[in-house]
Amino acid sequence: MRSAVLFGILCLLTNVANADPIRPDQIAPRGAPSAVTLAGQDEPGERVVVFGKAVNGNTQAPLPGVSVFVFHADKEGLYSRDGKNDSHNPRIRGAIRSATDGSYRFDTTRPGSYRNNPAHIHYIVTADGFKDRMFEVIFADEPFLDDRTRKISAEDPEDHYPIVPVTRDKKGVWHATYDIKLYPQ
Repeated sequence: MRSAVLFGILCLLTNVANADPIRPDQIAPRGAPSAVTLAGQDEPGERVVVFGKAVNGNTQAPLPGVSVFVFHADKEGLYSRDGKNDSHNPRIRGAIRSATDGSYRFDTTRPGSYRNNPAHIHYIVTADGFKDRMFEVIFADEPFLDDRTRKISAEDPEDHYPIVPVTRDKKGVWHATYDIKLYPQ
């Protein structure tokens, strides 16, 4: 089991390190909303709302108009239902632009795990004059989150695998906050 988890972590690291170039369909159109629903109420799984702000990593100033493309697997750990499970064409996805105060928000279902990897949400973030970022947010209560992944995240929490806490409200909806830090080119 431990070797499967380590293999999964290495796969995740390889996928991010050797990431494909950002495609035009992974950039939110100008004027896109700052809040979207990725998975409708008919999508099986526990609901989660993720929100935060896009900020300049040097000054902490809010960044309006940042493109945030997010996607994830469904509760069964599948990106698509076509038998390929292709993360290049995910079924649950959305593109948003941060508001004038830098805020963004999306409502979806909690992703499922696959190949013993911690469940995660992919982010592809772009903004004029700033370095692009591609990373995967992992919820702190994820059962496949092991010490090795925690160590990787702790060494560079803004890089590939930020681990974020989640809380559950009285209605059973999960909530997570992640502020995106971007750095000038």
